[in-house]
Amino acid sequence: MEKLLRQTLSPLYLLSLSMGIVSAFPITASSHTTKVIGDIAVTVHVEPEHQPAAGEPTRVWFLLTRQGGEVVPLSSANCTLEVRKQPYQPGSSPLLAPEVVPIDAERYQSIPGANLTFPEPGTYGLTFGCAPKTDGDFGAFSIDHEAIVKGGTGAAIAPSPAATESPVIEAASSAPASSTQEGSPASSLGYALGTAAIAGLGLIGLLAAKKNGKS
Repeated sequence: MEKLLRQTLSPLYLLSLSMGIVSAFPITASSHTTKVIGDIAVTVHVEPEHQPAAGEPTRVWFLLTRQGGEVVPLSSANCTLEVRKQPYQPGSSPLLAPEVVPIDAERYQSIPGANLTFPEPGTYGLTFGCAPKTDGDFGAFSIDHEAIVKGGTGAAIAPSPAATESPVIEAASSAPASSTQEGSPASSLGYALGTAAIAGLGLIGLLAAKKNGKS
């Protein structure tokens, strides 16, 4: 039993345990949502961190990239954005149609973006579409993104922090797909590490009690 406990508490075993926990609860460093349509990947981000508030200025931006990671600036595309409150009938007039303008977001320059204010809490559908200014540059597309708007608090919108990781890829599709939001499961990782630490302390106490009983 004592030999088994010593093997269990060995540095190699504890290292393997910690690596296994991290593998079971991977941390996603980006909360962006990306959709792949034809030859273009579109990353959608609603500030701040996909949690807009009703009655407060909100910025939404779209990162267009080709295969290989080349960024498509707004100067190469004609883009539109329409906002509707759900539920809505297909073909209905948009509640908002903000102008798409070139903005700088995170480490990207002159990408499509828009400033808007959601009038009330609820779920909104954002329809974003682009066509190339030069024929054949890329395939025209339209995507739908869902934004959940919370009640306003009057707090100012802060720009999102600079990203150092690649955005989360949602799905490859030639048609618009329902949007999903990705987050970091830090709370699950913390809980797992805490549980492992408590278990380790219990095993150390058991080993100490075993030695005291023999002395």
